Amino acid sequence: MRDSPGDTASEGEGEEVDDESDGLPPRREKFGGNSESSFKMLADSIQKFGAIYEKIENNRRQQMAELERMRKEFHRDLELQKRQILDGAQAEIARIRQEDREEEDEENTDEDDHGENDDTDVSAENMSG
Repeated sequence: MRDSPGDTASEGEGEEVDDESDGLPPRREKFGGNSESSFKMLADSIQKFGAIYEKIENNRRQQMAELERMRKEFHRDLELQKRQILDGAQAEIARIRQEDREEEDEENTDEDDHGENDDTDVSAENMSG
């Protein structure tokens, strides 16, 4: 048990070991020049920490705003591509339907031509017969 307080005292460090045995730095006097400078140093450290934290938060907000802008732009581009694909598909469907109608019209015209000759022949037979 090398880390136990009893072992460190046996190494001959004296009273300083007792102050450090709880893991805290030695206690200072409440009144004196060192306490004022310590409080000033603590206040300065807190202010520096606050300034650094503020910078970090500002950078985070800027990054989040940039990500949101990029997300909106991506969504806008995606919707545009979707619209273009749908418009192209509708135009292709309309073209195919138009071709089918034209083919049907040609077939009907061919059938009508053959059908009129057959009808004429039948009516001629009926008249002569």
